Amino acid sequence: MILTFSIILWIIQGAACIAAILYYPKYKHSSQRYFVYFLSYVVLNEILGYLVSANGYANWFLYNIFTIVSFSFYFYWFFAILKEKKMVILLSILFSVSIFYALIYEDFFSAIWSIPLTVGTIIILILATIFYRNLLNKTEVVNFKRSQKFWIVSGLLIFYLGFLPIQLFMFTLSIKGIPIRIMITILNIILYGCYIKSFLCLKK
Repeated sequence: MILTFSIILWIIQGAACIAAILYYPKYKHSSQRYFVYFLSYVVLNEILGYLVSANGYANWFLYNIFTIVSFSFYFYWFFAILKEKKMVILLSILFSVSIFYALIYEDFFSAIWSIPLTVGTIIILILATIFYRNLLNKTEVVNFKRSQKFWIVSGLLIFYLGFLPIQLFMFTLSIKGIPIRIMITILNIILYGCYIKSFLCLKK
């Protein structure tokens, strides 16, 4: 059953990575140009995580590194597309503080970091809300169907909005198992599905 969820995740992440590579010439000069490298890292991390786990070792350290890398990447991207630069910087500093806290009080190798993951999730929701507010306040007409940024932020908003209560179940109530995996898999399908749409919308 766990392998089934992993395969589904690999397929949707791999599809997003392939789409990012195929359509790279169409967005290589935009603020989204680094997504092709980030998605390649996502796929590589998932494969390494599975291989480490399959050989009987704990792979939590890979996902703790992924937490740092992924949120840092998203913050950098939001810094590039939002005009509220100081807000992004302040929230990024807050995330850095949560990492230092985790290094002292949480285990890096035997468990997923709860504090940086939760703090990063809340920050993404805040930045996504700011993006939508700015989008709605624009005077010119925006074609949402052809906006790559819109689809990426939409995927992030839906994913982390759904992932926040799941974190509560996992960390606070210690609830795990198949239901949690199903919900996380569905959220990942939505997230990477939106990424794929963001690349396809560049097609003339």
